[in-house]
Amino acid sequence: MLPPSSAEYSHPPPFHSQQGPRSDKLTLTATGAGGLTELKEHLDDARASFGYVRVSYANDKESQREKFVLVVWIGSGVKVMRKAKISVHAADVKTVLRTFSIEVAAKDKDDLEEEPIVVRLRKVRSRPPPPPPPPPPPGVSVRRMCVVRE
Repeated sequence: MLPPSSAEYSHPPPFHSQQGPRSDKLTLTATGAGGLTELKEHLDDARASFGYVRVSYANDKESQREKFVLVVWIGSGVKVMRKAKISVHAADVKTVLRTFSIEVAAKDKDDLEEEPIVVRLRKVRSRPPPPPPPPPPPGVSVRRMCVVRE
């Protein structure tokens, strides 16, 4: 088994955040190919955001695995009412970004260190995709990978 630090990150990770402190509208604010390191640069302690990253890692010399990680970021400066709404927003995001192996709830950039995430990914077994989600609740429409609350 190779050490967790042998992970490599690829694929442009989309990064979604709320438009403002009072807005419930999510917008695509960044993409890139730098994985968790680049994602951390975009995180703002005053905002709640979502990230989606593909992680490639090796379990041994002959196997290569790729899995997706959904990051739910709630910065330390996010107000209480915004924090309370995140679970609703996360459910909406999951209706669009359904293919991920683990969800990482992060409130500090140290929560996005590579080693513990790869360890968690190694424990995840492959499983069939979940059934399609139910249609969004009234007042919510899904457009181009962005969840918009009207």
